[in-house]
Amino acid sequence: MAIVFQSHGGAEKERAVPGPSVRAGRPATGDVAVDEEADFGYFVPPLDAPENYLPNTAETLGELDELGEMMIDVVATPTSEDPTEDSTLPPVFTYWGQFLDHELTARTDREGAISSMVNAHPPVASSTVESQFRNARSPRFDLDSVYGGSAVGEGIDADVVKVISGLRHPTLTNKMRVGTAVDPGPLPDNLDEHRDLPRYGQVQSSVREAALRLAQAAMTPEAFQKFSDSLPQRAIIGDNRNDENLVVAQFHLSFLRFHNKAVDYLASHDTGWIADFSSAQALTRLHYQWLIVEGYLKGVCDPVVVDRVVNDRASHFFKFRAEFDARRQNTRLGNALPLEFSTAAYRFGHSMVRTFYDYNKNFGRPGTGFLPRATLKLLFEFTGGGGRLDDDKKLPKNWIIDWTRFTGADPHDASDGEPARLARRIDTELAPPLHTLFKEGEDQADQQLKELFKNLARRNLRRGYNLRLPTKVPPSSGLQSQAPDGPGFAQASQANWRGAVLADPRCLSIVRREARFEELPRRHCIAFPRAYADLVLHSGRSRGCRRKSIGRSRELSRGVDLRGRAACGSGLGSFAWVHAQSEPSQDARQLTDRLDHQMDAVRGGHAIVLARLLPRRTAARQTAISSGFTTLWLRKRGRNHPAILP
Repeated sequence: MAIVFQSHGGAEKERAVPGPSVRAGRPATGDVAVDEEADFGYFVPPLDAPENYLPNTAETLGELDELGEMMIDVVATPTSEDPTEDSTLPPVFTYWGQFLDHELTARTDREGAISSMVNAHPPVASSTVESQFRNARSPRFDLDSVYGGSAVGEGIDADVVKVISGLRHPTLTNKMRVGTAVDPGPLPDNLDEHRDLPRYGQVQSSVREAALRLAQAAMTPEAFQKFSDSLPQRAIIGDNRNDENLVVAQFHLSFLRFHNKAVDYLASHDTGWIADFSSAQALTRLHYQWLIVEGYLKGVCDPVVVDRVVNDRASHFFKFRAEFDARRQNTRLGNALPLEFSTAAYRFGHSMVRTFYDYNKNFGRPGTGFLPRATLKLLFEFTGGGGRLDDDKKLPKNWIIDWTRFTGADPHDASDGEPARLARRIDTELAPPLHTLFKEGEDQADQQLKELFKNLARRNLRRGYNLRLPTKVPPSSGLQSQAPDGPGFAQASQANWRGAVLADPRCLSIVRREARFEELPRRHCIAFPRAYADLVLHSGRSRGCRRKSIGRSRELSRGVDLRGRAACGSGLGSFAWVHAQSEPSQDARQLTDRLDHQMDAVRGGHAIVLARLLPRRTAARQTAISSGFTTLWLRKRGRNHPAILP
């Protein structure tokens, strides 16, 4: 393990790959939490056979970059959002998911010897990735991103311990340190003002000095200078990515305050528990884990699926662990997490981000405060690295979140022209602001590299290619014939159950613009259990396909509202490929109704919905069907792209 100083981008100092150990090592680059040096493994075991991957060519990167540009949603105006893009989930689910990601994984977004966006080609062998790529977080819901992990090991010195001690209250040592918001106000409610993250500006000088020594040893001179200059407003929390935006920062703060309330409760009630740090930590973790299952997973997934996984004791996941241990005998460092999950399957939250939020009474309804809404850009700026904190380097009182607007306790739609108190739907498009990330790429002198680091879709696609996420499921994977149970499955006559590799959904295809369908190579599209699952139909004309265009393509593509049911965060099941056949004369409503019916049949499972809109008798279609491929037409920004899916 090691202390990690990190952000979502940038490069980390080169270091030797550690040997097998469950003990802490020296600091790397990033933030405060102990580096668990845990394992990443492949859910689909590494095969290193060319036919299981995207073509290993420089051309592939260009095609992925083009696809990344197409994945960002386009808004009609810069001041409004399309209400049909809204889900039924409260907006807290977007940032709850981000918090869980930071709790489970770290280092997947860093530039290093194994994982690189800039030098994504050629990728290293998958067996090398699995043996050398490390997860800086424990793959358990133990809140190491909050508590900092266990500082135990020969690489842990006094500076490491000193910084971690700064997470605790200096005098009430059973409690966690929190920060205090400052004027201007007003507060959004009648609660207290102790609702900022703790920051280095409020800790003892010995803690700041220790943090600087650790950072200097782990960072390049340029990165260290930037770190040193921003230290006073920098949050001292287990994982500094949780100070990336205000919503996830306030979510992190909720756990600090819950821990402190647990200490007070144990001290004032005869529970049999000792009112100390360890007891409060245990209670916080137990409540947190219960909320994940009963709140988060049953919100974004079908509750029937969640219950089945729980009752089955997550057998697929532990089967993966057992197979990984067998492959990595005598070399594994800790509990493994599937790469397909951490670098692909769990990234569905990127489609849930809003451009605008009804944040609190100061920056939201009724519109009589400072602004009628809060932009995502402002939510990034009023953080430790955002540059908008005042001379006190603390959060202003008027930017404390009103959780009733984010949790569904006080719902509101968009009928008044302001943002609905809902997350965006889980679908095939990333939110518009994710095309140009606010805090990333600023240290890149080259304009092309700056654009790459700022475009989240391109980054994720390149990362999946570079980390050798497989694009084909071998029969030995056990995913080939597993279909979810439940009523209605017998009636799904057009459902073709196939196991699908848990890989990056963004690569729905390698697109060859204006190519004839018959001339396309049989490229294996990366399939995936999340929202990219609701690509249903696409109309238009192209060479190689003669048919009548079906109008209202965007309305049709939203005709099947998966409402997050296709995205199971555990990544444990198989998937349904639902093929809706349509003759050229069939209108959008008929196809929508048919897809709705089929979704009813497969509800409770993971579904990827495709519409086959090619005429029934074309040779291309018959060839594709008989060879196990399915056709999909992508329509984006007025362009039609033929693609092949496995």
